[in-house]
Amino acid sequence: MGKFTQATTSEEIDADLAERYGDYAGFTTAASPYLIEEYGEDPHGEVKRLLARSIRRDSRILDIGCGPGHTLCRFAPEVDEAWGIDEDEALLAGAKARVTALGLSNVSLVHGNIEHETDVAQLPDDYFDIAYCESGPNLNTALARKLTNDALFLQEIGGHYSGYQLHEIMGRKPYTYYAYGDDYSDQILLSDMAALDLVPISVKHYFYDWYFRDVEHLEAHVKQVVWQLGDWRMGGPLPYDPVRDRTALELYARYNTTAKGIRMQEHLRVFAWRRARVHYYPAAPNFSP
Repeated sequence: MGKFTQATTSEEIDADLAERYGDYAGFTTAASPYLIEEYGEDPHGEVKRLLARSIRRDSRILDIGCGPGHTLCRFAPEVDEAWGIDEDEALLAGAKARVTALGLSNVSLVHGNIEHETDVAQLPDDYFDIAYCESGPNLNTALARKLTNDALFLQEIGGHYSGYQLHEIMGRKPYTYYAYGDDYSDQILLSDMAALDLVPISVKHYFYDWYFRDVEHLEAHVKQVVWQLGDWRMGGPLPYDPVRDRTALELYARYNTTAKGIRMQEHLRVFAWRRARVHYYPAAPNFSP
């Protein structure tokens, strides 16, 4: 848990996490955009809206990448059991403090990396009727075994155009065609989910705008620990480096300054998946890849 102790209050933990993780972990800070234009709908509220419509009193829900537990603790009082898993010990400490502060007795928190089957094995099999992730990891075979046969999976995924120009001008965007194509990316995701017997029942794409007051405000935002300027083809994230990247940041600001401030276009996709037997070819219903 790092520097956190049992005596540390939930408010103190939240203050520390907000400074380090900011918007990524659901906190609004001085480094957050001062203006957000969403054009009719709140994209970050879509998973919560779908959850509110789908949960029942007897539901057992799983928050994949639960972070500091904002959403988990919001819906825990309305369900039978609420579970969360996250690999970040600091964020999980925030979730535990929040659970304690709210006096929630039906919440179970698991420390683990969902890419490691031994970590996922801490979760019960065939147990959750609703699972969800907000800017968290994707579903995999090990996690799929934890869902019931008719489970619902809700997923928020950052789009390929999120901060696209900023990534590109700082040399963090690959030039290959397949890295750009959102339609192609969606097809890959559909295929991967079909292999887990999950079919889409709702797909939404959101484009919206963030605005920053000046270069210093934007720089404070990209300095946050999880604002990952990078790509898996590059071997992982390359954090913002003022010596290397400040000139490129100023160039981005020059090209994207509007009357409202420095504009960054954001893109978010929200999927709702239903667990169902996928028939790849009607003429061969028993075929499975």
